[in-house]
Amino acid sequence: MTIAFVILLANGAVQGSAEGSDLPLCNLINQPIYCSCEQDDGIRTDKANCYVIQEIDNDDPVFKAFAAEEHLTYVAFSSFGGKKQLNFVPDAPLLYSKNTLQQYKISQGDLGIIRSNTFFEVPKLVLLSLDSNEITDLESHAFSNLPSLKKLELGDNQLKIIRAGALYE
Repeated sequence: MTIAFVILLANGAVQGSAEGSDLPLCNLINQPIYCSCEQDDGIRTDKANCYVIQEIDNDDPVFKAFAAEEHLTYVAFSSFGGKKQLNFVPDAPLLYSKNTLQQYKISQGDLGIIRSNTFFEVPKLVLLSLDSNEITDLESHAFSNLPSLKKLELGDNQLKIIRAGALYE
C-alpha cells in the first residue's frame, strides 16, 4: 500500500504541464526549478530552497505551485549552473506567502535593476538577502512598507545607482 502511494505521488508530480497550482512545490519534476522543502510541524511546508535548473521567467506557470504554500516563512532561490541564472525577482512567494514570509533569499542571479515596489508590503519579512546577484540599480521604493525588516543583505553586487527613496517606509 505504501509503495502504491509513493508511485502515485511521483506520477502525480511527473511530466505535468505546470498549468496551475496543482503542481506540488516540493515535488517538482521536469520543471525549470526544483525545490526542497521542510515542514517544521510535519504538515505544512515552512521552508523552501529552490534551485534554478533551466531558463525561466516570472510568468512561468510553475510559480503557481507557491499558491498552495501560503504558510512559507523561508524561501531561497539560487542557480544550479552558471548559465541558468535568475534575471528577475520571483514574486510568487511575495504574493502568496506575504503574511507569513520572514526570510527571502536570492543568490547567484543576474538581477540588474531592482524595480519600484519589487519588495512591497511583506509585513513579517525580517531578512532579505540579495547577495551575489549583479544588482546595479535600486529604483525609488524598491523596498517599501517592510515594517519588520531588520537585515537587508546586498553584498557582492555591482551597485552603481541607489535612487532616493529606494528604502521607503
